[in-house]
Amino acid sequence: MMTKWTWRLSASGLIVLIAALFPLWSPQTGFTAAEKLPIRIAWQPAEEMRFYAAKELGLFEREGLAPEYAKFAAGPPMFAAFTAGSVDVGYMWMAPAVIGLAQGIKWKYVMIEGDGPETEGLVVRKDSGIAGLRELKGKTIAVTKGTSADFAFFRLLNKVGLREDEVKILNVVPTNVAPAFRNNDIQGAYIWEPWMTKLVNEGGRVLATDKDADLGGTGLWLAREAWLEKNPEAALRFIAALDAATQALANDRQPAVKAMVEALAITSNEAASIYERTYLPTFTEQLDPKSPFALVPGSKLARDLKEMGEFLHKRGRITAIPNTDAALEPSLLKRYVERRK
Repeated sequence: MMTKWTWRLSASGLIVLIAALFPLWSPQTGFTAAEKLPIRIAWQPAEEMRFYAAKELGLFEREGLAPEYAKFAAGPPMFAAFTAGSVDVGYMWMAPAVIGLAQGIKWKYVMIEGDGPETEGLVVRKDSGIAGLRELKGKTIAVTKGTSADFAFFRLLNKVGLREDEVKILNVVPTNVAPAFRNNDIQGAYIWEPWMTKLVNEGGRVLATDKDADLGGTGLWLAREAWLEKNPEAALRFIAALDAATQALANDRQPAVKAMVEALAITSNEAASIYERTYLPTFTEQLDPKSPFALVPGSKLARDLKEMGEFLHKRGRITAIPNTDAALEPSLLKRYVERRK
């Protein structure tokens, strides 16, 4: 009869045998290290809720990926990484997504990460005398040229019948906006989070947002064409991880809030506020031609991207208007949704 000690030894031997037969298998993921597909993910500190949750919760690994993360502080270094082929997918807002395409980077817009039209806007000093948009005339407003904020401010001025030369517009990088605001060198700034909240904390008030300019604060996931063609399974697993993150956030937003606190150097309350103002379009919405978030020509997203290209060309930020319609790539989401059924 087997004693409890011989049973324990036998059980231990069985565990060793399993480990030998299935090297580095994880019960959490179900994939061995050899089965996990490599993917290099580029990101910038912003409102990537699904990405933050997937990273924090290990969802990329669970879906069979071996992710490497490349953090960038600005668009141009990320452009260089895509051009060199040292990253595979990346997150960007509309302006850099259009600029990179205009510069000849071969990438596709494969998914909307989130839409936050109220996470970018015009903040004015309370003593500026600006009670409404028409009172911007003659005032000094900071904007970072060639960005989505620049485009939104341009649309906002047009909406109220003001010409750009009727407002003193200063080209200021985001990190220099708060000191200028604090010293009353400017009466307001059109800027995105987390600087938008920082200006409010300096005593400012939000006068308008992208929503008032009929513009979505849309963040996109881009993928290199060459990588996408050669690695369809890795691309599908990437989408699966972001889908799993969406489901996880429906139950608990803390992974995204926690990651934002660290990435943006803001408080938990500020991160929670940004989260509440960001909408995560469903995959169904991103595939429905009637949806404003559809990754197809003719949708509101497509029109905004096209207008962004025209605006950046007029500004001299790009030398040619790119074909943004051709960069829209809904097929990856379609394949994933079919697989998920």
